[in-house]
Amino acid sequence: MSESVQDFQPVEIDEVDRKLADTVTRKRIPSLSVSAIVPDAKPPEGGGEVSASPIAQARRKPLSIEIPDYLAKELKIAAATQAVTLRHIVLTALVDAGYVVEAVDMEEDGRRLR
Repeated sequence: MSESVQDFQPVEIDEVDRKLADTVTRKRIPSLSVSAIVPDAKPPEGGGEVSASPIAQARRKPLSIEIPDYLAKELKIAAATQAVTLRHIVLTALVDAGYVVEAVDMEEDGRRLR
């Protein structure tokens, strides 16, 4: 029993690239390439400094409280149902109770982007 070893078949790279590009277009697969950032053609009028810094959130302090299990479960279910964080649920309740919470601190989704 002799086994014959077959050589790899030659591959035409341009043809494979074309088929890949067609498949990407047909299936609407997003591209991983990053386009170059093009600066604005002309600077803003007025000659003054323009502040491009976003409004920063206030410093945060941790708040730890003990609540009944049934209430913790209800709050977690409400947060999951509304697709927001527990922090947002609590801050909304504080606003409804008459406390002042700045709009910038009322982010609904506090998950970290990775």
